[in-house]
Amino acid sequence: MKRIGYSIVLAGVLVGSASAQLFGNNTLIVRQSGGTTGNAQEISLVNFDFSGTQVGSVNVTSTLLAGGLGNFTMSGSATSEGIINSGTDVLALAGYNSAVGTASVSSTAGIGRRVVTFNNMASSFATAFTVTDLATGHYTTNNFRQAYQDTLGGKIYGSGAGSSSTGGWKEFNNDGSFSAQLNGGAPITNSRVIKNIGGVLYGTAASAGIGLADLTNGSTLIALPTSGSFYDFDKFGNYWLIADDSASGFRIFNGTTQVANAGANYAGRSFVTSVVRDANGQLISDKLDVYTVNSARTELQKFQIDFSGSTPTFGAISTLATAPTGTLFTGVEAVPEPATIAIIGAGLLGLARRRRK
Repeated sequence: MKRIGYSIVLAGVLVGSASAQLFGNNTLIVRQSGGTTGNAQEISLVNFDFSGTQVGSVNVTSTLLAGGLGNFTMSGSATSEGIINSGTDVLALAGYNSAVGTASVSSTAGIGRRVVTFNNMASSFATAFTVTDLATGHYTTNNFRQAYQDTLGGKIYGSGAGSSSTGGWKEFNNDGSFSAQLNGGAPITNSRVIKNIGGVLYGTAASAGIGLADLTNGSTLIALPTSGSFYDFDKFGNYWLIADDSASGFRIFNGTTQVANAGANYAGRSFVTSVVRDANGQLISDKLDVYTVNSARTELQKFQIDFSGSTPTFGAISTLATAPTGTLFTGVEAVPEPATIAIIGAGLLGLARRRRK
């Protein structure tokens, strides 16, 4: 394993603000796969404003190759790969140390798993990134689905499929060496997402009856419903918001009790939330905008959830952007403006919700 830090200007970047940061404040970042097959595909990050207008992009794969840092690719056909969630000051990407075009990249033996972290993505240091090769024997010949790092230089967390020893939620030191196997009350071999909310690590899975788990305390919070397929998640007050790519669609739980599900048209795997403001710029505390990638991974979409009634309700879906032909959108995250950090103090989520410490 190795960890290499670099501070270079990324090729092809169009910055959406007057600052020197990689992506402009108050914008969306979408992870894009360069192809749709199981062969190794290029990985790009595309920057959109909240209306869906593209304001920048960077091809991560070609940038690393141009800098002599080796390969970084993903499977285009693996629908579970490519979800992104930022930590306090880091955006981490999971991928493979394999050349573009490598056949069956996730299931071929001998291919290393890598994590690329963009440091402090909402600051002037966002052009600094680190490439970390994980210790061998993890997610071997299976899907490395997601990587997460909460703070610069902190532990790296992985999620993916494998055997009882190679798959599941894992903790790595920031040099890529293995630290610990995590679980939600049972051994996990088929985990989806892992991230920190309020100082607690949580994860979603599709094995051992676990839907949503508290990984810090090793307990199952929400059992996986028979028809469920949980992926990305977030919290809004007492409500858990969970992306589900089954026919049940987006789900909302009050504690451990499901109170709403949106249906198949809202099925997906990755989303990010934003606070809603009125025409005067004032917060509307009982509404939440949701930006999501649809289950077909072809569109960046938006819908609104209204929490003002006895049961949360879902607004109509609008399409903000469509993936170029032959490519896929796999994950979405937001770059908050600094002023939104104060929202957390009011107990609200939104653009600042990733700043959890």
